[in-house]
Amino acid sequence: MNYILKKGYKILIIFLIIFILISGVSSMSCPNDSGEISPQRKLGRGKIEIKRIENTTNRQVTFCKRRSGLLKKAYELSVLCDAEVALIVFSSRGRLYEYANNR
Repeated sequence: MNYILKKGYKILIIFLIIFILISGVSSMSCPNDSGEISPQRKLGRGKIEIKRIENTTNRQVTFCKRRSGLLKKAYELSVLCDAEVALIVFSSRGRLYEYANNR
């Protein structure tokens, strides 16, 4: 583990990203019988363009919110699926954020 931290590798557990993407599929809008999207499904958050946030304050706020959401998803995955989960996130400033469950 010290070798990884000394080298400064940024690690993120892939299966958590896949889990988040899969869990987001159920909230996507589904067409009704006529092929149109129902008005009830149109409401909600708009999609954002995935690109680097240039404003440093906005970028830091987004990082904090998404980091906490990712840690929450890791916890939920470990509880719901009785899985061993480990998550390591390095910020752009080199700070380490981690989650690991012990069953």
